[in-house]
Amino acid sequence: MQPAQQIIWLAAGNSTPEVAGRYGYGLLIPRVGPATRHQEMITRYREALEGKPGLVSLLRFVYVAESEQEAREQTRETVARYARHDCRIDWDGRTDNKEYFELIHRLNAVIGTPDQIVEQLTAWQQEYGFEEIMCQLYAAGMQHEDSLRSLELLGHEVLPRLLQDQPRM
Repeated sequence: MQPAQQIIWLAAGNSTPEVAGRYGYGLLIPRVGPATRHQEMITRYREALEGKPGLVSLLRFVYVAESEQEAREQTRETVARYARHDCRIDWDGRTDNKEYFELIHRLNAVIGTPDQIVEQLTAWQQEYGFEEIMCQLYAAGMQHEDSLRSLELLGHEVLPRLLQDQPRM
């Protein structure tokens, strides 16, 4: 039988960082929301742990393709849906302008080539200091085959590069 601290995770909200920290549960940081809010929740959680070990997991939309253009095209409908739902933005669908990059930033998404994904996931790890990242690879508006290919690229091209610098246990 596993202790509750190993199997219970709380989704981050207004009061959950302190509760999760007090009891030593893991804290799940949502995909939606500004970086400052996510960082503040992680800080509150770490303080509530009072030196006990804890686990922070970030949820992020991650999409990998062979080329940046392919990645943007294959996620256009999904980004438009998230823009409307999460940000209340009626996005014009263009992926070659400043608005697109600002939108992707607000959505906490990384969409691009294996190199771009490695770069962004590494930057988020340094910024947040999480122990785990959950990569959402499929969402409404995507083609199933495209998501499977993204998963293959994540597993074969991205993860090995992220893990190569990790200490061996």
